[in-house]
Amino acid sequence: MLEPEEVGKFGEFAVYDTAMQAYVLPYDGRGRCYYLDAANLCQIHQDKPKTCRDFNCTRGHIIFLSRNPELVTLLDTLDK
Repeated sequence: MLEPEEVGKFGEFAVYDTAMQAYVLPYDGRGRCYYLDAANLCQIHQDKPKTCRDFNCTRGHIIFLSRNPELVTLLDTLDK
């Protein structure tokens, strides 16, 4: 989730989740951030949002998603 003060800066890259009432960065069907390239480098900005700095999406996304099935359901709806 984006911090409220980050929405102005990163909102164009995010989707609004009505259940969470927050902006989130989208993931693909494999649980990878849409903005990672083949080398797992972020392609949208060098100054990452706090959620990206706090969570290493190149290593922890499988564990994170397995512990958050409701997010997997949300991501599946976004992927269609």
